Amino acid sequence: MEVVHARCAGIDISKKDAKVCVRVQGAGPRATKTTVTTWGSMSSQILALREHLIAEQVTCVVMESTSDYWKPFYYLLEDGLNVMLVNPGEARNRPGRKTDVSDSAWLADLGAHGLLRASFVPPPPIRRLRDLTRARTAVLRDRARQVQRIEKILEDAGISKTRPGNRYLEAALGIAAISVSRSKNTYFAAKYRRISTRRGPMKAIVAVERAMVVAAHTMLARGEFYRDPGPNYFTARKPGPVKARAVAQLEALGYEVALHPRADTA
Repeated sequence: MEVVHARCAGIDISKKDAKVCVRVQGAGPRATKTTVTTWGSMSSQILALREHLIAEQVTCVVMESTSDYWKPFYYLLEDGLNVMLVNPGEARNRPGRKTDVSDSAWLADLGAHGLLRASFVPPPPIRRLRDLTRARTAVLRDRARQVQRIEKILEDAGISKTRPGNRYLEAALGIAAISVSRSKNTYFAAKYRRISTRRGPMKAIVAVERAMVVAAHTMLARGEFYRDPGPNYFTARKPGPVKARAVAQLEALGYEVALHPRADTA
């Protein structure tokens, strides 16, 4: 069988250390040589292993993706070496393995003959971003669990947990929303009328309060002055329903309606 890598290394990784087999292909009367050594999983020992493999002129390093133990070895050895991460099932299910051959020697033999397919490992920037997003997801999930746990304990104790807001700000915001809802030719007044006809005045006031808070936050975040979108904001954004209602009302009064756009707006 053709040898692709005359000098290949196989690494069998465990939690505390790694067995490393360096396979050197023989030529002519010289037999193939394999040397198995044990290396610790600390960063300093992995860096020493990297220097050892470079000194042995290894052109391919094969390791299995066992749990998370492979990560420090892969990340430190990839700088200066051609490292191949493979699926454990694919490597162990290859036919022809002898029972007395160690995992590291078997990986080195398969790698030397090019019989393994490398698993995809993202580049360092993508790995860092992925670790960050996964850590954030885990923290948020744990936070939600703790909040639910505390609420359950309080409920069992007959205590209701609430988070009251600033009552002075709430009062001022309510007065401002009521005042602006009575104004003319403003976006907030149009929003109030639009919602109050469908859901009632109280919910319309709450919606105006929220819109005012969003506008204030946007002004502070962008450092801009407030620019009122105008009373025709909703009509201009979705003119279709407005036209349909107007036509329906005229037709109900007995008129036949045909709409033609003006020349200056066509």
